[in-house]
Amino acid sequence: AGPVAEGAVVKAGPATVGTGQSLSYTVSVVNNGPDAAHGAQLADTVPAQVTGVSAACGAASGGAVCGAVNVAGNAVTSTIPTLPAGGSVTFTITGTATGQGATGNTATIAAP
Repeated sequence: AGPVAEGAVVKAGPATVGTGQSLSYTVSVVNNGPDAAHGAQLADTVPAQVTGVSAACGAASGGAVCGAVNVAGNAVTSTIPTLPAGGSVTFTITGTATGQGATGNTATIAAP
């Protein structure tokens, strides 16, 4: 059997945002082990009601290393080059709310 890593994604942000207001939320990727998950890929498609999307990886711990963050329209992606067991990286995603109504957002992490 190959390496085994249990990845987790934790998202935190405001429950509501008014139209025209800026918003910011974080997406933390954690490797619960037992093996490394070097090269894991984050994907987060920000809802269409958010414009001016930007993203950065700013907090790495436990030996993890942030990779380049790519934003294409509302799609945020990043390959995490170093994600050892017990390591984590946190991305901050920002934009401006433009629409009304309820919306949802799911981020995923894919094993290397």
